[in-house]
Amino acid sequence: MARRRRHSRTTRPWLRITLAGLVGVAIGTVGGAVAGSLARPAPAPVAPTHAQTAAQPAEPSLSRGLTILAMGVDATGNDGRASLDGNTDTMMLLRLSPAEHEIFVFSIPRDTRVAIPGHGIFKVNAACEWGGPRSAARVVSKLLHVSIDRYMLLSLDGLREAIDAIGGVNVTVPKRLDYDDWTGHLHIHLRAGYQHLDGRQVEGLLRFRHDRNGTDIARVFRQQQFLAQVAPQFFKPAAAVHLPWLWRIASRHARTDLTPQEILEIARWVPQLDPGHDFKMAMLPGDYRTIDRYCYWVAKPARSAAFLDRHFGATLPLPREPAVVRRPGASQVALGGTNDDPGDPLK
Repeated sequence: MARRRRHSRTTRPWLRITLAGLVGVAIGTVGGAVAGSLARPAPAPVAPTHAQTAAQPAEPSLSRGLTILAMGVDATGNDGRASLDGNTDTMMLLRLSPAEHEIFVFSIPRDTRVAIPGHGIFKVNAACEWGGPRSAARVVSKLLHVSIDRYMLLSLDGLREAIDAIGGVNVTVPKRLDYDDWTGHLHIHLRAGYQHLDGRQVEGLLRFRHDRNGTDIARVFRQQQFLAQVAPQFFKPAAAVHLPWLWRIASRHARTDLTPQEILEIARWVPQLDPGHDFKMAMLPGDYRTIDRYCYWVAKPARSAAFLDRHFGATLPLPREPAVVRRPGASQVALGGTNDDPGDPLK
């Protein structure tokens, strides 16, 4: 069995700029030949392996909707911050649905306890490092009973470079953030409120994990709010002048099996959306438990069965009393019961 790395509180997670990065890659690949250098030939989608979905899934198409597993790599790989082979400490499932004129984002906490083929039970953030992105997609597909069409993998270094390439972003920091990790060279000092941040400051905002409730869930919510605020700034026409730099960043720091045709279709469709209303965000419900000395997020996917079935085509059994709680914020939906509710996660 491959070694199991203990993940300290200062482990470098990737940051939830994935959707903005996806759009930057898509728009930057106006030439099909250029897109082909990043995208690979169309593979078959990853389908859950259970009787209810034994039929072969239809050929993926944006017109029918695409489900993409977006993963961000931390700095634990062979190339440090530029690695595409480290732990994927952030995962989210994206459903691009032109029929509903919306994008659905389903966050999967990095400590989620799953079965990884060939390695046993461990955290989902190790699945890609141990088996590659397609293996990680199979793990998530089995967990959520969802067919996954494509994946996208991004390195940590891509965050700073993408933000700096467009001259920084305007975001609201929900509270004052102060933290110094001299060993890990991480220094976060941000005041609360609306402000302009560069790549280094954005990294601090999204890596901060020292919240009052002591879990990673507050970081998930903070990253979702960041995504909703930053997406419009990548979509605006003025950002087109930065596309050559964004393309170079993507070619160094991204890997995907989206086809050139799919990338171009996404590039044409996504700018038509209103990021303030057409993005719906949710998180895999569950609770933290210590099992065999490891702290896991023990998922309760059945509590999100209605959401996953409606928007992702999942086949999870519905719970007797499904609980869907709408939280304040940009089209954000938190799924789970009272045992899963972290209260105000951003305190």
